[in-house]
Amino acid sequence: MLQFFSAQLGLWSFYLLRSQLKTAQALRERLLSLADEVMHSILRFRFGAA
Repeated sequence: MLQFFSAQLGLWSFYLLRSQLKTAQALRERLLSLADEVMHSILRFRFGAA
């Protein structure tokens, strides 16, 4: 019974960590996109580019 519990805990931990990784990856992509938008806005403001 202890081995079953340990295996279940290991599996649960794996899915939890994978979920956190996917959330972090999505956040990274969004932050990079926002940074890119901000940089383009600054360049347009500073240099008057379209």
